[in-house]
Amino acid sequence: EVGFLTASTIGPLFFANRFIDAIFVTDMCLQFFIMYPARVQFQRALFVPTHRMIIRKYLQSWFLVDLLAVVPYDVVSMLAAGARTQ
Repeated sequence: EVGFLTASTIGPLFFANRFIDAIFVTDMCLQFFIMYPARVQFQRALFVPTHRMIIRKYLQSWFLVDLLAVVPYDVVSMLAAGARTQ
């Protein structure tokens, strides 16, 4: 969306994007606590309950993708444009 917008303004779309970003950040925080299936044995999934293992798995898998997805690039561009004008 940022690539298609010409002017970065604060309006309803800006606040809708911040709301969605807040939901994604909440999801990222929850991912540090949600167990994941380690293997399936006899048609039953065995989940990893160890907090350290959950954190390690998330950091090694989807954390970087989630972090890059939640960066508010429109805000960064607005701040950069403001810094250039001063």
